[in-house]
Amino acid sequence: MTPTRRLAEGLARAAARMAPADRSEWGTAMLAELDHVSGDGRALRWASGCLLAAALWRLDATELGRGPAARILLALAIGVQVLRALFAPVMVLSWRLGALDVTAALGRQTPGDDYRRFIPLMQAVPDEVMFAELSAAVLFVLAALTIRRGGKLALWLFLGAVLADMASAALGHLSPEMNAARAHAWTFANHSLRRDVLVPLAGILYPAGLALGLWWVSLPGRRRA
Repeated sequence: MTPTRRLAEGLARAAARMAPADRSEWGTAMLAELDHVSGDGRALRWASGCLLAAALWRLDATELGRGPAARILLALAIGVQVLRALFAPVMVLSWRLGALDVTAALGRQTPGDDYRRFIPLMQAVPDEVMFAELSAAVLFVLAALTIRRGGKLALWLFLGAVLADMASAALGHLSPEMNAARAHAWTFANHSLRRDVLVPLAGILYPAGLALGLWWVSLPGRRRA
């Protein structure tokens, strides 16, 4: 037996042990079916799929991640998205209204620690970009407030906020003045792994993880089916 086939059998046995008691017949049938799967690669993929299915069934049976504590954690995590969505609009509005203490405090949280480098960019931001970003913040807040119900409303509100966030970015790219100002403000002499790679990557993975969590708590579950 090849190492790949042994690994596939090990995954299949783990899936059978992980499956809930009321699906024990499925585990037995799965192990028997593995003997008829031709090709080590196909067997490994099939066993991996079985393990994933068993894990999801186990989570569903235990209601793990759907209790009040999980919803509170998700709501707090969405709060981070609210702060991120509000950061740029508040910084722009504070500068336009002359509240420079607020602008300077926010500027210290940006690369370079000085808001003045962003003045051309803040001058060029169209009103529709500001409106879309503020709309995203409002939808994020509503998603956090409705998550305690455990329904799908929080998920749809969150996805709406993500779309508004994406619309804000798209509208910004349609403005030649904003593009030119952005290129000037975000040009740095030295490469930074955190600034140039990790932060943009987190900006993609963080909301994706939140959306997955909201989808999970929106599922009806065995005890509420």
